[in-house]
Amino acid sequence: MVAIVKYEVCSAAQTAELERLYSKIQSLTVELGTEHPRTLDILDEYAQLNFDTRNLETSAVYFRKAWEGRKRAQTSYIIEVRDSFGPASATGAIGNTLKVFTWSIFTSEYKLGKTLLELQQYEEALVLYEEALVGVEHLVQGGVYYDPKDTRQDPRLEPIIDGLAIALHNIGHRNKQYQKALDMYERLLDMNRLNFGEMDPKTLSCINRLAFVLRDMNRLAEAEAICVESLGICTTVLGKDHPTTQLSVEIVAFIRHSQGKSQEAEDMFRLALSCNERKLGLAHPTTLGTVVKIAMLLSDQRLYDESEEMHRRAYAGYMDVYGDEHELSVDQMQYIAELLLRRENIPEAEFFLRKALAGRRKLYPGSLHPKTMDTVHCLAVLVQKQTKWKHDRLLNIRLQEAEQLYKEALSGRLSAYSEQGDPYIETAAALAEYLFENGRILEAEGLWSRVLKSRRIKFGDLAKDTADAAYALGIILQAQKRFYRAIEIFGIALKAYESLYGNKKTSKQNELEIKDEGTDADQEGHETEHYMIIEARGAYENCLKMNAIT
Repeated sequence: MVAIVKYEVCSAAQTAELERLYSKIQSLTVELGTEHPRTLDILDEYAQLNFDTRNLETSAVYFRKAWEGRKRAQTSYIIEVRDSFGPASATGAIGNTLKVFTWSIFTSEYKLGKTLLELQQYEEALVLYEEALVGVEHLVQGGVYYDPKDTRQDPRLEPIIDGLAIALHNIGHRNKQYQKALDMYERLLDMNRLNFGEMDPKTLSCINRLAFVLRDMNRLAEAEAICVESLGICTTVLGKDHPTTQLSVEIVAFIRHSQGKSQEAEDMFRLALSCNERKLGLAHPTTLGTVVKIAMLLSDQRLYDESEEMHRRAYAGYMDVYGDEHELSVDQMQYIAELLLRRENIPEAEFFLRKALAGRRKLYPGSLHPKTMDTVHCLAVLVQKQTKWKHDRLLNIRLQEAEQLYKEALSGRLSAYSEQGDPYIETAAALAEYLFENGRILEAEGLWSRVLKSRRIKFGDLAKDTADAAYALGIILQAQKRFYRAIEIFGIALKAYESLYGNKKTSKQNELEIKDEGTDADQEGHETEHYMIIEARGAYENCLKMNAIT
């Protein structure tokens, strides 16, 4: 028997039911075959219970078996009817039976897509949902059960369009292209308003998610307007403690944060947290989810100690509820590790990161899952830091591990995001820096060239990320005494830095003036900006001089 993963949320009764259903699948497969409707129904039931208990990998496997089994069963049915009645009579003989077959296929396809969304396999989920939407629209327009006036508003399309919108939104995060997600959410909102009414939780929840897309598109005024209106309706109709109301509060808080109103955003998140603690309890997953959001907001404000405290609270809560192999527990391991790494607490950061990576590989076996690649990249950064320790007897081992981890992350992120994706560029730049530090200049040059090309395409020539990449590539070209090419590349960096920070002078007096300005954080930023202009101009002018000599 295939082992059933038992998370803490899976009760003894649920475990017993999983085992009963699995045994039933085996007996029905022998008795009736893999394509019999009864076998397929039990496959669906078993997959659904695995989904409900968050055993998502197993759920996806069995939903896929049910979906593929129903497709094979339909094909076998068509062949059988044609053999019995002949091609001329087959169409009439198949009739509504084939339509029912088709409906069950799309139902299984939708359920598989929903599971893949939970596994963050958005591209495959998108393909399944698009196919299901076309198929179900065809069935609805054909009047399988009834023929409404506007088939595009048929309520049976609602969960498929909902899944499509979620997939498109998450794929949009990778390339900052959100229009398709916005169009799908607007269609879903129109459908929910028609079928369920303006005050229904489904409609209000859809408004909240539409606001989130608008926020990601930086259309903050529109996002704020519809979400504040939704919050008012939720509070009046559903009550201030309703989950949809609390979701509205949190989305308004996210929008406030995007508007630079960090304190107001934090106050709203803490209001939601207080409500969840009172209504659901300190250790409820929804409460812990709000704790995580506050932790991330604090991190964005550079309040790293407070952020770590909140992440540790969430981690302890998820460990108590789910155990250390659950995705939510593993997420917190990585967040804590990243904060520890920022504070140079390498030993404890390494403990959490290696534990997180083991958890990722168990959760997503044999896959290049984006979260796994995030952890691989972070561990590579940590190991690279360890290679800078003097007299480390494990130095050669750490060097090999850092390179291996960077290359794994680079390959995985390229597969998931393409060369213009931020995660891929991040890893390519880190690996290029690692190679340069270890004297592998030509390999570093190749990677920095790719990073610079990607950043110029994605951000333009005057962005800081583009300037940083150009400066790094210029240093490599300068080290190889390729001054003519270095002049061009340093020129890109210098032009961008001067556009961003102003054409600052390089005098000692100017440096003293910069140091006298602002808070410690502001001073650090000013000094960095000033330093980069000085360095880029100095390198550019030096290459001009050396090129003239040679």
